[in-house]
Amino acid sequence: MDKTKNKALIEQYVNLKSDNEFFVCGPTPMMDAVRFTLEDLNIDKQRIHIEYFSSPVVVIPVTDASGG
Repeated sequence: MDKTKNKALIEQYVNLKSDNEFFVCGPTPMMDAVRFTLEDLNIDKQRIHIEYFSSPVVVIPVTDASGG
């Protein structure tokens, strides 16, 4: 989804004059596009909530192949 589509959907389905909070979750590029669109629509940044998910980092110790 690009900024143009985001803006059209938001303007069609959201009453921007209401006291809204925006919660955005999804793939990072999509969330960024939605956030930029909301900011361009002058939505207060305090009302935009983004939740980034990432896989946990697992550290596996490397041992010497000679067993030492």
